[in-house]
Amino acid sequence: MGCLWDSLRIASVMVWVVGLAVPGVIDVRFAALVLVVLVALIAIGRGTRAAVYRPVGCLQVGCADLAFRILLPVASIFTFAAVYGQGEIMPILQPLGIVFVMLLGFYIMFKGISSRWR
Repeated sequence: MGCLWDSLRIASVMVWVVGLAVPGVIDVRFAALVLVVLVALIAIGRGTRAAVYRPVGCLQVGCADLAFRILLPVASIFTFAAVYGQGEIMPILQPLGIVFVMLLGFYIMFKGISSRWR
């Protein structure tokens, strides 16, 4: 369950950083660096505290809280795609999906490295 929450956090961070990089507020190379560093911090945090941290069971989390945790990142992705795609969602979701899969690959690599530190 922890990897699901982490992947939703990664999706939210990705939308915010890409949203700043598209209009040119931050440089694209800096945005890529920020994404990799934040994914590394999320993975290292999950990997190093895995020995003492036990995630809360699914039944102990309320339905509203569970829906909020899942629907907020998903809604932010679709809102980003609708705004920057000017009504066309699929041409924006495809590159976002590629970036998301790449970030999940980094997450798996960093989590594997950090789990050896326990």
